[in-house]
Amino acid sequence: MLLKKEINVPSDFKGRHIRLEFDSIIRWSKIYLNGEYLGENFSGVVPISIDITDKVKYGATNEILIWITTEQDPRTVTCNMFVKGPGKMGLPSINGRVAIASYPIVYVENVFIKPSVRKKELTVDFTLVNTSKDTKNVILHNSIAKWVKDVNPGLYTKDSIKGGVDIEK
Repeated sequence: MLLKKEINVPSDFKGRHIRLEFDSIIRWSKIYLNGEYLGENFSGVVPISIDITDKVKYGATNEILIWITTEQDPRTVTCNMFVKGPGKMGLPSINGRVAIASYPIVYVENVFIKPSVRKKELTVDFTLVNTSKDTKNVILHNSIAKWVKDVNPGLYTKDSIKGGVDIEK
């Protein structure tokens, strides 16, 4: 099965980190953008995210081409244990959302907040991602969400619920 879609990527996305994202592609698939091979999916229900920052044409039409086969990739072993749709067992398909996502060049991901009621504090673990080739100086800022203060004013001593990243000029 060959799926083709033409999309226009806004020119104001230039200077940002651009990814092609799929909620899932069932069965073995190969993904292309403007005729250039991006990668493969070896069957499954896991999300797929591909960096297309250097491959996309900004302010112009881009062609996404997805080849999906009913055959199994010879390099993998799979089973049809996932039912997708009414009575469809393991049929080749794209499930859920497909998007061209635009992210800042520097951003925070994998945020894990660990509360300690006993210590009245929050511990925050995160990954700071810099997708540019240059070193960036950043300022991390945060604030505690208003609803938490209203529920139990004095519970948290660290302002760690909500935050962001500013890139120093």
